[in-house]
Amino acid sequence: MHELGVTEEVLRLVLQETEKAGASRVTAVGLAIGEFSSVVRESVAFYWEFLSRGTSAEGADLRFETREPLALCGGCGQEYRPLERDHRCPNCGEAVAQLLAGEEFRLDFIEVE
Repeated sequence: MHELGVTEEVLRLVLQETEKAGASRVTAVGLAIGEFSSVVRESVAFYWEFLSRGTSAEGADLRFETREPLALCGGCGQEYRPLERDHRCPNCGEAVAQLLAGEEFRLDFIEVE
């Protein structure tokens, strides 16, 4: 259910930036979602359609880009792609890792007319 609040905030930012640019209509919005993010893209798309009605963003194409996770081993310093939620380093087996990417949810771009 947190997708409702997240989508409201994305729409607020999109409309704010559209107004700053002096644009009349939003044609596309790009969102980056990490594989380990708790955000469900289908829910965002559902709420977007509902929330954007009657705004300059109504009908805008939502473009989702999935971001792969990337971890940094705390033992040997190797960067690697963790599988699922297992962050063990494939090089040394260390379980202590810093997740560098894969949990993000962010607004990447706005296309306007």
